[in-house]
Amino acid sequence: MDRLGPIDLVYTWCDAADTAWSAKREAAARAAGSAAARGAAPCRFAANDELRFSLRSAAKFLPWLRTVFIVIDSDAVPPHWLREVPGRLRIVRHSEIMPPELLPCFCSGTIEHHIARIPGLAPLFIYSNDDMLFGRPLTPRFFFGRDGFPVFRFGVRRNPSPETREANFNYISNLERAVALAKEAHPAPRRDLAEALLRYPHHCADSYVRDDLLATYERYRATLEPTFRFPFRSPDKVQRVIYAYEALAQGRGHFRVARFRTTERRSWWKRLLRPGWADTLQFFGDGWREGPAMLRRWKPGAFCFNDTEQTPDADRAWLASFLETLFPEPSPFEEGAS
Repeated sequence: MDRLGPIDLVYTWCDAADTAWSAKREAAARAAGSAAARGAAPCRFAANDELRFSLRSAAKFLPWLRTVFIVIDSDAVPPHWLREVPGRLRIVRHSEIMPPELLPCFCSGTIEHHIARIPGLAPLFIYSNDDMLFGRPLTPRFFFGRDGFPVFRFGVRRNPSPETREANFNYISNLERAVALAKEAHPAPRRDLAEALLRYPHHCADSYVRDDLLATYERYRATLEPTFRFPFRSPDKVQRVIYAYEALAQGRGHFRVARFRTTERRSWWKRLLRPGWADTLQFFGDGWREGPAMLRRWKPGAFCFNDTEQTPDADRAWLASFLETLFPEPSPFEEGAS
């Protein structure tokens, strides 16, 4: 860690229970009309208190982090239990990192393009959604190579069915725009980039070099910025994987095929050589209750429970209880914690 220098952690966060913020979002959705329908589903803005438990997991398993930054709307009310700790946790408002003509913004994909502008951000940082939790002790080498360049994890090869494309229309469109941009900029890509372009980016807490993000933003500014004015998700935006592609193209990142759960039967000697550890696990609304058993079996470095429009309230209550059992110890960032 000393060779890498300080490493920060950045979250983006919102909460539909914030009535003033929700009123602002609903007014923006009405003004946007039908174009906002795909990107304004209520489950995208609901908070199940995962941030509290993600911070607990980070305090437990990533004690070497320097500062945590939580990026929220300029007028949003932070979680009632959250406390800022000088030098260790700071709330960052959208207005600090985004120009006023882009606000208000309700698209995490747009906000992510601006997080490298956080004042005081370390040269190396990790970015996480607020529902990503850490599942075992991790060293900085999980996120960065010895040279200080990020590790970028990719999953299975892309071949979406028509049904998958329709269900994930904005995401797949944004990803394909990033692929097209990278191919245009690098028609003869290095081998790692060529392989990355064929695969889905693996859902994890992602690592970055701050200055590389700023440079990549400038390179693609003419394509990126026109998409930012629409305040919700839309098919013309560019997925943040463009930063991984550019780093790989420049030899400033490490390509990895993510290691996650598999169903194949393995002989005892293969299990001995490669124990059942996963890089990350992702549970969707209809599979949340399988989570505890899968976490015990695969011991992921990180995991998340993705909310969907079909997730019942009973499962949300179950999740809160389960996470409290998993991470009962308050983090230093909770009111009343020592």
